[in-house]
Amino acid sequence: MSDFKIVHHKQESNAVHTIDELSKHYIINGGLIINKPLPSNFYSYWTVELDNIDEDKNKTILSLMRQLNHIFYVAISHGVYTDDKFLEFLKELNKKFTNYNNKWKPIRDCLLRDFYDIKEVSQLFKNFCSVVLWILDVKYLDFTYFKNDKNIREIKERSIRKQFVYEYMLDEYVSNTSFQGIEIKSCFLLPYCSETKKEGEKILDGYISLIYLNFKSVSKIYSSS
Repeated sequence: MSDFKIVHHKQESNAVHTIDELSKHYIINGGLIINKPLPSNFYSYWTVELDNIDEDKNKTILSLMRQLNHIFYVAISHGVYTDDKFLEFLKELNKKFTNYNNKWKPIRDCLLRDFYDIKEVSQLFKNFCSVVLWILDVKYLDFTYFKNDKNIREIKERSIRKQFVYEYMLDEYVSNTSFQGIEIKSCFLLPYCSETKKEGEKILDGYISLIYLNFKSVSKIYSSS
């Protein structure tokens, strides 16, 4: 967190004012000790790097983002999921600051001052968020059926055509919501019953994902709940 920064609604163009505001909420004992969540009128930013393997580490990072009002967390909590909506969110957020004007924009000029172009951090937000709306369709058919080239025409007529309709209807439904513009993907769930995990594949040039749904694992979840 070497690039850690904090701003608040009374932010001015000098760093001393920020410390003064923080000292009203936290202990200063040889240094500022942030030992409780930031108030809602404070925002923070640092480069977030989630781990592809360590789930516990990621939970800690996400918890820290929530506790410190990381600008990405604040955006998502306001229903922002795309990079263009994130830019709009930052623009509106600037207006909440006491000293905001046409030239001085606290979010851009203080919190995100390391970025030459605000679109850079918008792209980082897009990479971090990575929201996809999935249409999950359970198919009671064998995997070999979908991998057989002789069945491609039938698959398109019976299944793929329906997916286009589902995707169109979902896109229409979210067109006036915060999910507008988010990518929509389709997936066929193929039930199986085994202790061995099966890896899925993609068909039709990657348009449809085939994912195995282990009924034994699902039943264990239901039985334990």
